[in-house]
Amino acid sequence: MLRTIAEKQLASQTSWTQPSSETDRLKLIHELQVHQIELQIQTDVLRETLARADALRAKYQDLFEFAPVGYLTLSKRGTIFEANKCAAALLNQKPQALVGRKLREFVKEDFVARVDSFLGAVGKSTKDMSLREIALLPYKPFTRFVNMQAHSIAKESTGEEQIRLAIMDVSALKAATDDVVQAIERASSFGALE
Repeated sequence: MLRTIAEKQLASQTSWTQPSSETDRLKLIHELQVHQIELQIQTDVLRETLARADALRAKYQDLFEFAPVGYLTLSKRGTIFEANKCAAALLNQKPQALVGRKLREFVKEDFVARVDSFLGAVGKSTKDMSLREIALLPYKPFTRFVNMQAHSIAKESTGEEQIRLAIMDVSALKAATDDVVQAIERASSFGALE
């Protein structure tokens, strides 16, 4: 295929002429041999670069997949394009089952408007933004709460705006904080009786 393209380009060039002497032919052969070696060196460098890039891609894919924090890539409207294993576990799904669905499907109804507003603001901002203590739909005897950290990015291939979202489970912290607040309130009410 490439050879055919190259032959067509050579045929269309009017400046190329046959070498007139044996010396010119030898010079041309020498130039072609040097160019062939240059191309081989470039090919070897390209192969090494591609191998390094592939190794880096695999490394960062592993870091993404096995991170202890949930990571999602979303459209500006909240459609999930990509999810790691931790995010899938937090949303009680398999990663591939999340693709194409809206994040709002996994948020308790009382919190949907806050999440929608948050994603809208992230899509318009160049800063990292946070949202705290969002309740997810329960799938165990308790409601899971998460904090969200997000920023807007442009997809490399198309320039389309997307959102990168990290979600962290703060259920235990929220439960402990609520217990402390209740204990303080109980202690205050006992103090008021004395």
